[in-house]
Amino acid sequence: MWLFFSRSFVNAKAITRMPASDNELSNPNNALQLHPSTAYKPGLVLMDEEAELNRKLQLFGTDVGSIPCFRNSFLYGITGGIGSGIAHFAVSSRLPGATKFGFWSYVGITACFWCWCRYDYTMTKFRYSQLSYAMKQNALKDGTPESFRNELNESKGS
Repeated sequence: MWLFFSRSFVNAKAITRMPASDNELSNPNNALQLHPSTAYKPGLVLMDEEAELNRKLQLFGTDVGSIPCFRNSFLYGITGGIGSGIAHFAVSSRLPGATKFGFWSYVGITACFWCWCRYDYTMTKFRYSQLSYAMKQNALKDGTPESFRNELNESKGS
């Protein structure tokens, strides 16, 4: 995290002037000048922005970011568990009971939201597959006598 902030600070000071035209960008003699404080310093390792973006959390060999509903269900569960634990503590003033209540709220909210989100995801995916099939069938029938009959029946009905 510190490297991210230090890198953005260094890059903000690094450019001393902006190129006036595209010709300046293409000419290597007119390269942007770097501030002297951005020179190489041994021991300071800065990560690429691409390397930072491509970091992935692996859980049992599976990329967690590729699992639909994973992020939202855990975020809602964590938020709900912390909120319900604090509310239970504010009402009862008993820390062990509030901790248990918060934990089980987290588990319940995460499980319920996961099930609901996966059901909704599956139904949406199913509807998209039905729509894709109907569009392919319509494209196959387009220009045939059957499609003209359907167009005439639709125009007479309205």
